[in-house]
Amino acid sequence: PRSGSSGRFSSPFPGRGFCGSASPTPADALARALRFGRLPMRLTRVGLTGASGVVGRALLRICGERGIAVAATSRRRPAVLPAGSSWAPWDLREERGPGALDALFPGVDALLHAGARVPRPGEAPTSDREFIEANVRPCGDLGRWAAARGLPIVFLSSSVVYADPEREGIREDDPKGFSGLGGFYGSSKVRAEEVFEACAEEGLRLVRRRP
Repeated sequence: PRSGSSGRFSSPFPGRGFCGSASPTPADALARALRFGRLPMRLTRVGLTGASGVVGRALLRICGERGIAVAATSRRRPAVLPAGSSWAPWDLREERGPGALDALFPGVDALLHAGARVPRPGEAPTSDREFIEANVRPCGDLGRWAAARGLPIVFLSSSVVYADPEREGIREDDPKGFSGLGGFYGSSKVRAEEVFEACAEEGLRLVRRRP
């Protein structure tokens, strides 16, 4: 995956991406943000969106192995939660204000934003509306909320945000822009990063992972 950061954080591998057949999974990418000291505190409890997805379930396992409790959200309840964790339903298309986000993520040290609307196998979406509602708008809500509370966000983005995402040897600072890859999903990830970048300019501490 490719990585990036804003605010007080920097990539553990500045100036270059991760390439090759042994590239880590998206869950590994987010876990590295914890393992390589990207967050300047000892984590005891983190917020997690998309907890019932493939990446979310892996992150729940990783947090459990590290003794980190999770305030998890997703449309469906995960089968297993780490000790001391909680779960609350949240469809990302449903708008949540600061008070509601406080209730979803009580007492967290950081937020892992792994939730997203992704195309289903064989699906051919004809509108970007659901992708904007689920993948872009919540970034603004979460970014402003976290910035106001001094909480860092680790965002699971995608390498589709690069202008040439299929080029070998992509560097972190290579040009960004929608190339057409990923359709509405790819476009929504480009816009999501732009939203988080705007929040970072206002003080949000942000780490982006781009598998």
